[in-house]
Amino acid sequence: MGHPPAHPHPRDRGYRKVDLVGHSFGATVARMVAVKHPDAVDGLILTGEGAPPNLTAFEEMFHLYMPAGQHPLLAWRRLDDGYLALRTGAKTDWFYDRRTTEPHVMLRDELTTEPSVYPTDPAYGDISLNGRIRDPVLVVVGQNDRLICGGQGADCSTPAALKAAAAPLYGPQARLETLLIPATGHSLNMHRTAPAWYAYAQDWTKRRVYGGR
Repeated sequence: MGHPPAHPHPRDRGYRKVDLVGHSFGATVARMVAVKHPDAVDGLILTGEGAPPNLTAFEEMFHLYMPAGQHPLLAWRRLDDGYLALRTGAKTDWFYDRRTTEPHVMLRDELTTEPSVYPTDPAYGDISLNGRIRDPVLVVVGQNDRLICGGQGADCSTPAALKAAAAPLYGPQARLETLLIPATGHSLNMHRTAPAWYAYAQDWTKRRVYGGR
């Protein structure tokens, strides 16, 4: 029997460029793709991630997770204990800046929660691997992102401070740019401030990914 063809390279599909965009753990996955498959990626946009994390905040939030099978909104799915979910109410406290988010948006996010599953390898997503990234990187952080800003995490007091905090994680080939969004929490896309980073990301993609500058 013949062997199936190898999985085609993205550029063999007719794409001129591949720009990976990920948020939070999705950004972690995007970073790992760029580290392990550098020839498959032309640019990275990392939101709510990509800068030094506030590990104390992560440890504090971890205690608010519960097995999805025990969550009142998810128990009917009968998922195994590998699936986790934040307790109802935790998203509002941890992911939002109430000044720039509509109350009904936060409520809907709480009531439509989804389970999460994470790699068991503690080294997955290790920020020390960022130095291997050979493609342009844009890091976007909300100024009130509790998982990134403060503590031993990034200094988010000014755009320059965020850039200084993140820059040591990357090599020169990343040509790192950072964007700090005022009055915004971790869930950037759910805030009224979201259009600010959309416009910047589009310009960055034209310059760094397509323009090669």
